[in-house]
Amino acid sequence: MTTIRLMVGTGALALLLLAAGNPVGAAQDSGGEGFTATARAAREGWLQMPRLARTGDPAAILEARARLETVNRPGMPGNAVIRHLIARFSVLAGRKDEATEQLLGQLSVAMAAEGVFGLRELHAQTYRASLPYSECLVDLVPLSGSRSQIGPKYGLYSDINPPRAFVPGGYKQTALGLGECLADAGLSDLAWRAYAEGVYAMYSVPWVTQNQRRSWLCPEAAEYWAKAAQCARRAGRQELAWDYLMKAAVFGDDAMFDRMMKTAREWAEEPGPPAPLAVDPAVKREALTKAVRLYAERNAHPRAFTLIDEYPDAFEDPEALRKEIEQGWLAVVKDVSREAGTVTLYGYEVYPDGDPLKVRIPWALSDEALASAREYLAAVVAAGQAAEGPQEE
Repeated sequence: MTTIRLMVGTGALALLLLAAGNPVGAAQDSGGEGFTATARAAREGWLQMPRLARTGDPAAILEARARLETVNRPGMPGNAVIRHLIARFSVLAGRKDEATEQLLGQLSVAMAAEGVFGLRELHAQTYRASLPYSECLVDLVPLSGSRSQIGPKYGLYSDINPPRAFVPGGYKQTALGLGECLADAGLSDLAWRAYAEGVYAMYSVPWVTQNQRRSWLCPEAAEYWAKAAQCARRAGRQELAWDYLMKAAVFGDDAMFDRMMKTAREWAEEPGPPAPLAVDPAVKREALTKAVRLYAERNAHPRAFTLIDEYPDAFEDPEALRKEIEQGWLAVVKDVSREAGTVTLYGYEVYPDGDPLKVRIPWALSDEALASAREYLAAVVAAGQAAEGPQEE
């Protein structure tokens, strides 16, 4: 991530960093009827948003926002989704400053990417101005589709995902299949990250003022948010699990809503989170070997290296598998290097200097990346506001 050093001149923005909230909170074990009522209100607000965006009636928009504010209770399971929807209504109402404070101050794991692009829609009117927001999402979700937007062909950034020509067919199935592989291997904490990363790679940005079809928040994507919820819960991320459950319920279809409400009741009745899965070694070996190959198909070979290095006992012949993946990665680097004087992949220079085998790709949506994103976005927004000059009240 590009380092920006400046003093945030707006006191409100500085305070936002203190009020950002915890990405992981105490386990949420309350649900049931309260969760159902909140989810229903959120879904109703979401479904009326396209009409309100078309009509642009400020009074109706603020009334819809007020209804959501009545169910916006700190600590309530799924609250991250409610807060994000309130911010979207603020955008539609033309309350730019309020929306900015809401999106910056409440950036959470479950709605991080959506928050980044909400800020981009508010503050980036040109391609060049949008780049810091795309860069921020890449740091949060390294294998997201936004990486292709900051390639060296624009002469602004050198960090690229290998060109799309190197991405094979079946890319969608590859991206979203990784979550299933890691879940089958019993690696629940990596599985929810992979499901989220797959959605952010394969679906489009859900702009506030445009149609939501085929976006991160479409009914088809909701199926993967539901899977992420189950994996997050099994990984001990209770607050996040409830947020993803709410996300699937609100942005899915009617059948998904009913499914998620049934799941919420079941969770509320259980005394605690489920125990870690006991996975048969043969099943784990097959699942992780498939995950390694899928990462290689996505030109994310360094992720495959990490899996092999961290779980060597899970593979039949880790050394041979690693050598196979290394050869594939070196071939990608060689192909990319033919048309460039300098090549930087995933933040590492690999040509003409640098060792391609030392490249590593962080796991998506780490708490550290989220904390960094909050600070970075506050600085970017403040810099943009300073460049605009004083605004009339």
